[in-house]
Amino acid sequence: MAAVDHELADMRGKEYKNLEKLLEEKGIQAARGEMKKKLQKWEETEIEIGVTGCSGVGKSSFINFVRDKGDEDEGAAKVDVVEKTDEAERFHFKGKITFVDLPGIGSKKYPDLDTYSKNVELETYHTFLILTCTRFTDLELQLAQKIKSCGKSFFLVRTKIDIDEMNDKRKKNHDLEKMLKKIRDYVYKEVKDVEGISESDIFLISNVKGKYPEEKRFDFERLLCAIKSSLTREQKEALTRSVKLFSRQFVEEKVEILKGELWTIAFLHVLASPIHVISLGFFSYVVDWSEINRRIKKYKSIIGLPDESSHEFTLLKPEFQERLKSICEYAELWKRIKENGFHFYEARCQVQKILEQSLGEMKDLSFDILDDFAKGDDQA
Repeated sequence: MAAVDHELADMRGKEYKNLEKLLEEKGIQAARGEMKKKLQKWEETEIEIGVTGCSGVGKSSFINFVRDKGDEDEGAAKVDVVEKTDEAERFHFKGKITFVDLPGIGSKKYPDLDTYSKNVELETYHTFLILTCTRFTDLELQLAQKIKSCGKSFFLVRTKIDIDEMNDKRKKNHDLEKMLKKIRDYVYKEVKDVEGISESDIFLISNVKGKYPEEKRFDFERLLCAIKSSLTREQKEALTRSVKLFSRQFVEEKVEILKGELWTIAFLHVLASPIHVISLGFFSYVVDWSEINRRIKKYKSIIGLPDESSHEFTLLKPEFQERLKSICEYAELWKRIKENGFHFYEARCQVQKILEQSLGEMKDLSFDILDDFAKGDDQA
């Protein structure tokens, strides 16, 4: 076992030592149970995001948009121009991430800050988004100050930028960047007296999908990054895993998170025989290819690469389609393991290596797709 101790310690340090101790004391099934818990740990991370604003500003549309749901989909927040939110309404995202549609301040039921604060439990939320499609009211800015005094973060979000863009395109001298700057300057002028607010704290978004791969436009990525910066490390990972945003930064972050769990995946799905796991240096094993395939497909989805049966896949250039299809050729991996006669730990290392290589290929392909899109967008 000394050689195995050294190998495990070199590969993953303390975690591997703990794993071997668990194997010796409780057996492989207990060890596999611990590994499964480790993989699912992020799903237990709670994030409560309060979304508030007056009627018609796009709260429900935003909640649906960030959860990648259409307004008519099952479980979607109901979209209406009439104020319908008298009480907080919770919308589950992934794991234990929840977006909460809060009533807007200034309504008949919540006419002032004192009434709002007494009825809406501000301390229960991790962060807040205050939405408007025109200008922020004095009551909303008072609410922002109240949230800050509670030690919570808030973000001022100007919605429906797609409508502003559509209207501005009617002008002969349409310039998107100038239009965005004009809106940002106007909003900042209205809110600059709020303590601690800078122009970078204002986010301009649209709740309407753009064309693939840049489906979420304007300040949406910057908003998500700002929200993440207000969260704990565990919460940041959970939100990064969950949100569907195909950008260089998010692809890179997701790949790094997924790479960090590959050794666990390899342990779980290169299965040693329980009879031999402690007593022999060379273990019998079987590779659970169906589960590894399922996880690879899941990884593609997390990263933002389209499923081969989707409409988005047909929008890719033929060379990108072929590269996506060719990722993860398991027949070659299986051939290598059989021909080399790897024992259990070596087989596990080989599976981990191939999965890491596959994630690298996904990352490179994602960057190439995004670069190609940006090039075509510039030419347009």
